[in-house]
Amino acid sequence: MSAALLETILRTPGAPWRALDRHVARWLATHSGEPLVALAGLAAASAEAAGSACVHLPALAARPVAGDATPAWPDWPGWQAALATSTWVDVDAGDPARPLVLRAGDCYLRRNYDHETRLITAIRTRLRPSPCRAAEDRRIDLDALFGASAAAPDEQRLAAAAALDSGLFVLTGGPGTGKTSTVLRLLLLWLRQRGAGGRIALAAPTGKAAQRLGETLAQGLPPLRARLPAEPWALLLDAIAALRPQTLHALLGARPDRDAFSAGPDAPLAADLLVVDEASMVDLALMRRTLEALRPDAGLVLLGDAGQLASVEAGSVLADLVAAAEADGVPTSAAAGRSSASATAEAAVTTSAAPLTGHVLRLRTVWRASGVLLDLAAAIRAGDAARVRELAADPAHARILHAATLADAAALARMLRATIDPPHGTGLFDDLLQAASPLAALAALRGSRVLTALRSGAFGQRTINHLIDGLLRRRFGLDTEDPWYIGRPLLITAGERGLGLVNGDFGVVHAGTDGLPRAWFEGNGSPEPRAVALPALPAHETAYAMTVHKSQGSEFERVVLILPALPGRGLSRELLYTGATRARRQLDLWAGSGVLEAALDTPMQRASRLAERLRAEIGGNAGR
Repeated sequence: MSAALLETILRTPGAPWRALDRHVARWLATHSGEPLVALAGLAAASAEAAGSACVHLPALAARPVAGDATPAWPDWPGWQAALATSTWVDVDAGDPARPLVLRAGDCYLRRNYDHETRLITAIRTRLRPSPCRAAEDRRIDLDALFGASAAAPDEQRLAAAAALDSGLFVLTGGPGTGKTSTVLRLLLLWLRQRGAGGRIALAAPTGKAAQRLGETLAQGLPPLRARLPAEPWALLLDAIAALRPQTLHALLGARPDRDAFSAGPDAPLAADLLVVDEASMVDLALMRRTLEALRPDAGLVLLGDAGQLASVEAGSVLADLVAAAEADGVPTSAAAGRSSASATAEAAVTTSAAPLTGHVLRLRTVWRASGVLLDLAAAIRAGDAARVRELAADPAHARILHAATLADAAALARMLRATIDPPHGTGLFDDLLQAASPLAALAALRGSRVLTALRSGAFGQRTINHLIDGLLRRRFGLDTEDPWYIGRPLLITAGERGLGLVNGDFGVVHAGTDGLPRAWFEGNGSPEPRAVALPALPAHETAYAMTVHKSQGSEFERVVLILPALPGRGLSRELLYTGATRARRQLDLWAGSGVLEAALDTPMQRASRLAERLRAEIGGNAGR
């Protein structure tokens, strides 16, 4: 293969190459003198940009670069032979100096292979039983927390008991299955069994997800206080109430200027137990850093919905961990903690030899009141287009689920106007613009949100924010030149540690007691909001609309989910599922003809060998 052909492929119209991908390929071509190595690097870098840890070159070689008329990828046998003999490709020598790694046709950039390998090593060290109290003591505590009758939520009880014994436990499930409720009881059980002096850390990938975890745990405390006896539970409930979730980057001591973290194998976290919520958003590199920052004797619990979008960066770690457990289930040791009166989950007890069996459990029972939005989420997750259309078309659901066909950009503008402007519209965002105080405005932020599949373009977040901003300015008679009108919602896009703001924080512009506008944010554990002077704000944007990716970790009473008028890149079943499950009470679903079906028919596919390698390299019953 000549350098000229490599350049032709790099310049192929319609190819998904970023400038960085082309730079990687040209650097490899210049320094190695091997165009086929450069082409493998191009493919691996482009795959990383799409969220994959690696790229399967044999499958890539079987199709054109970007359409029928484009150059073809090299024939795989010849490509494989060239890579196998190159000193720039690590095929089986384990040479860390080689920038590309090739394993069974899968090509990695070296850093992603190293992240995956070190993550597997870190997981292996955690797949061991932890010390626990006597079974009878545990049973008494489990009965107190979950109830002793056969009607108790047995899968939640089993999950808590299994996590108590485990150095690594993954709890997954869809909306309404009680993941956070289970973890609240797990934390109480852990403190009861290990002692009130145990150090617990709570974290999430984003500031909003961390805040929501704290709010959800706080909401679960009063019912438990009312039900549990003061002795011994009151002090333990107080200990949990004092916990403050934070972002993973803050917990690990991120140093963006050095692309490093303060916490690591040589400076481990002080936590005895770490709980990470919204773990589907944690990428391969950050998950590796998190596990390596924990002491070997500390516990780790990962919470998340494996059906949601994966991380923005490379990897789909939560989904891979779930896939590595061949069947849901908990070990016999955890099952022994059940009340003798409760025997409804015998199928959950397992002796499977899959590497993560006993460390992964999916909650299936939906405890939130059943409704059309939960039915819709189940249909989306199953890829059942007929059921999705049936639910959306049923007039009995019109006040909760409303679907509309989006023909073009002009139709989008008309639909937004009709939604925002009374008398025919619903007054979307009225509560926000008419809030009487910063506290009321922050509460209104949780009311309605527009979510988009795209960031830019006619159906992207930026365009939609501009349209909504203009409609609301006209509706409320606001100054068209004033960037700081009362009620403008804000999304922080670059954190500022000195102000206590992180990427993903929501705020709102409102007047203080002196009548001057400021940016107001949640109070970091305090019921009172905190004000930030407008000139001091870090990078931010208007947030009537946000991308589905940015919305992860949040919930809103009403969501207007806008998909493009035509099918295209970026649409997936997971994106549709994630967007739809942000709505608690009402969902408006706008999409072009055939777009819903296209999204449902496109499950997210991220190339990764993590699950396969866990099965091959760990195997056995992982210490069970």
